Amino acid sequence: LLVIALTTFLYILSRNFRVRIRVRDVAVFILMLSFTGGLWFILQILNGNLSVIMDFIDYQIRLFTTEDAGHGGFLLYHVVVLLIGVFPASFFALPLLAGIRRPETGSFLANHARQQDFCRWMLILFWVVLVIFTIVRTKIVHYSSLCYFPLTFMAAWSLIQGRSSHGRWKRITAVSVTATGILLAMAVAAVSRIDSYKDVILEKGWIGDPFARACLMAEGGWKGYEPLAVLPMLAGIIAFAGKWRRGHNLAAVAWLTISMPLFMFLSTVFIVPRVESYSQGAAIEFFDSVSHEGAYLSTLGYKSYAHLFYGRQKEHAGMPSGNKNWLLEGDTDKVAYFASKINRKDELLDRYTELELLYEKNGFAFYRRLPDLKP
Repeated sequence: LLVIALTTFLYILSRNFRVRIRVRDVAVFILMLSFTGGLWFILQILNGNLSVIMDFIDYQIRLFTTEDAGHGGFLLYHVVVLLIGVFPASFFALPLLAGIRRPETGSFLANHARQQDFCRWMLILFWVVLVIFTIVRTKIVHYSSLCYFPLTFMAAWSLIQGRSSHGRWKRITAVSVTATGILLAMAVAAVSRIDSYKDVILEKGWIGDPFARACLMAEGGWKGYEPLAVLPMLAGIIAFAGKWRRGHNLAAVAWLTISMPLFMFLSTVFIVPRVESYSQGAAIEFFDSVSHEGAYLSTLGYKSYAHLFYGRQKEHAGMPSGNKNWLLEGDTDKVAYFASKINRKDELLDRYTELELLYEKNGFAFYRRLPDLKP
C-alpha cells in the first residue's frame, strides 16, 4: 500500500495535479487489489485469524526500523544490488536515471504520449521502491526486486532512443559494462577456485569470525572445470566492446543478450551447488540425515528454512515444534534435534543442560534433546 500510494501521489504531482481520475477506475482498481494482494488478508479475517494480520503488520514495522532477521547492511546496499545484480541493463538505464529529459524530436517513440507516460510511471516506481528500501534497515536482496521491471524497461527505452550510445554516455557505457563484466567474470572464476587458496586466507587471518572460518574449511567438491562457465560472458563482453566502439549498437547488445543468460545458466548448474557447501551444506546434511525419524527439528541463534524443507517438517510454526523454549525445556513427547553456529555452542550447552552435543562440522554444531518420558 505504501508503494502504491507514494507512486500514485508522485505521478499526480509530476503532472501538476492535472490528471483525470474517474471513480469507476478507482473502484475497479480497489476491487482487483482486494482479490489479489488483499485476498490473503480477507481469508485470515474470515477464519478468525485477525491476530495473524496484526503480527504481520508488527513484523513489517520491525523490518523497517531494525536490522531484523540478522540482515543488516550499509545505506547503499540496494544500489549495489541493482547495479551488479541487474547487469548489464542497469548501466544502459543510467542516462535516464542520471539526467531526465524529454525524448528527442524525431526519435523512435518520441511522439507516442502513452509510452512517454508509461516511462514516467516507471521512473517514479523505480525511485519510490529504491528510496523506501534504502531507508528500511533490514537489508535483503529481494526487497528491491520490484525495481527490476522499471530498470530493464528504462534500459530498453534508453537503447531505443540511442541515449546510451551517443556523446559521453557512449564512453561511460562502454567502459562501465566492459570493466564490470570482466570483474564479475574474474570474481566468479575466483570463487570456483577457492579451495586452492583458502588455506592462505585462513593462515593470514584475513577472516576473524570463527563461524566464517569454519565454513570456509568445508570441501566444495570442485571438479576443476567450473571456471569455464565464465567464458561465454567474457566472449560476450569482448564482442560487445568491439561492436559498440564501431557504432554497431544492435549487434553489441545482441552479444550480451546471448552471452549473459548462457553464463547465468552455466553458473547455476556448476558453481551455485558447490557454494552451498560453504554456507549451509553441513546443516542441510544433518537435517536430511534425521528427516526419517519424525523428530522435532529447529535452529538456535540463526534463522533458516533448511530444517523445515530438508527435515521434511510438516508441522506449522504455530504448533509445539515452533516453540523453541518448549523444545529446549518443556515436557516433549519425542526427540528434538537442533543446529547452531559454533560461536554459540558453549553458551547453549551452559544454559540448556539437557542438550547433548552430537558433533561439529563446517561452522555448525548439532545437538539432541531426548524426550522427557515420565512413568
